[in-house]
Order: sequence, then C-alpha cells, then structure tokens
Amino acid sequence: MKNQWIGINPNKVFREIHETGVGLKGFYYGIEAALLSRVGYLFLRNFLFKTMYDNVKPVKPTNDLSNREKGVISGFAGGIAALLTTPFELVMTR
Repeated sequence: MKNQWIGINPNKVFREIHETGVGLKGFYYGIEAALLSRVGYLFLRNFLFKTMYDNVKPVKPTNDLSNREKGVISGFAGGIAALLTTPFELVMTR
C-alpha cells in the first residue's frame, strides 16, 4: 500500500481548502482542541513539577536536587499531565 502522505503538495492542499468555501478559517479548524491540549499539558506539567520539586527540595537554599532526582520528578509530572490531557488529544485528532 502506498503511503498517502508522501508527495503532498501544500499548494494543492491550499486550493482544495479554498475551493470548499470556508476560506482561511478552514486552516484553523480544530485549533481550539489543539491549543487546549498543548496549553493544558504544559500548565499541568509545570505546575506538578514545581509543586513536587518544592516539596522534595532540601530546606537549605544552597542545596539542590541532583539531575537524577529532577529527572524522576519531571518524568512523573509529565506522565500525569499526559494522562490527564489525552482526551483533548483525541478530540484534536478526530
């Protein structure tokens, strides 16, 4: 089966969307779901990371977490954020 994405001409895509009568607005169809999923993911990931980082970080201002500890916290925060924003990703792709 031939890959349908190879050889797509952007000019042809633009003409096809323009011919449907929706104009430039047709390019941004579904942008709300895309923005909601991306912004929601970034907000949740950063919020969870900062919250967990502040709870785990030592009290002394000169002490910091190691890169490994930061990696574990960021992986956990990213996983939870991805789990919570997956429904918005589904809406965006459909």
